[in-house]
Amino acid sequence: KATELGVARIVIFNAERCDAPPLKANRWTRLQRIAVEACKQSGRELLPELEQVDGLPQAATEAAWILDPGVAPAVERPALAEAAAIAIGPESGFSEAELVAAQKGGWKAISLGNRVLRAETAGPIVVALLLKEAGEFGDFFAV
Repeated sequence: KATELGVARIVIFNAERCDAPPLKANRWTRLQRIAVEACKQSGRELLPELEQVDGLPQAATEAAWILDPGVAPAVERPALAEAAAIAIGPESGFSEAELVAAQKGGWKAISLGNRVLRAETAGPIVVALLLKEAGEFGDFFAV
């Protein structure tokens, strides 16, 4: 879904509550094949970069948000930037220590309101909201 929505880079990382083993070559090949097929299906020319790292990296952009259902929804919308990073945690969420470390590393905690979504749902929702905010969906949606 991230590929279809235009995400340029997908970083897989371990969190305290989710310790995935390093992806083997056949799994990388499968993920790349899925990305290629999603590009073809959606008419997208740019194949997203896939990477796996040990933990949440330092925020590489000012527009770096980490999802935390425990924070109050923002009164103001986050400022858009040309590049944005979104950290979506495991099904059980990020630990308190991870959230504190992330904020020290430049990530800003945001919430999707009263909804607690599965990781596979939260990602496309956040990307779609950013695209809407950037005017990518035109006037079709009145959000």
